[in-house]
Amino acid sequence: MTELLALPSALGVALTPMALVALVLLLRSRRAPGAVSGFLFGWTLGVVIVLAVVGFFAVVLPTDRDAAASARGILHLVAGALLLLLALRAWWTRPRDADEPELPIWLRGADDATFGLGFALGFFQSALNPKNLLLLIAAGLAIAADPDRPIGPLLVLVGLFAVVASLALVVVSVIRAGRRERLQVWLMTRGWVVTAAVSAIAGVVLVAPGLARV
Repeated sequence: MTELLALPSALGVALTPMALVALVLLLRSRRAPGAVSGFLFGWTLGVVIVLAVVGFFAVVLPTDRDAAASARGILHLVAGALLLLLALRAWWTRPRDADEPELPIWLRGADDATFGLGFALGFFQSALNPKNLLLLIAAGLAIAADPDRPIGPLLVLVGLFAVVASLALVVVSVIRAGRRERLQVWLMTRGWVVTAAVSAIAGVVLVAPGLARV
């Protein structure tokens, strides 16, 4: 089943180090309830919008099933190759010392974050993060592979993807504050390992079936 390709993509989206760091910072901000709610809402909406846009544009693929499968294979191959490049980039730009890297500029106002800023951060990390965008495109193509699928099951697949893609955020939200702080430090210094590993594995998972369909 082609839609099974969406599962590793969802797990890859869930494992986004800087999104988890952003959530940890928002959880201890002055307006945590609103900021965290905005972040989770923006994150989920970003996932759903990209999947919907990809599904909408999937209708321009050839009507012939073999030709459509070949076109999806090419797109999966391209996405997989770009993910492998992102894995190499994550390794090449990894921190070279043991010091904790500075927070990115876009996270330095997290202490005073409101619902709006939390929403923007969540949307940016889910829909505009390069790794996640490639994974969402691949997942959208997989979910929309069957043009005859009724809207009900299609919405269920999108909802299931969004849930799986949010699992890591949920876990971070419920663990104790002390563990969140330690997780933040680890992600700031070793998050590149997660990004490189996820991008490499997802890239291989996408390239293999892509080659088979081309």
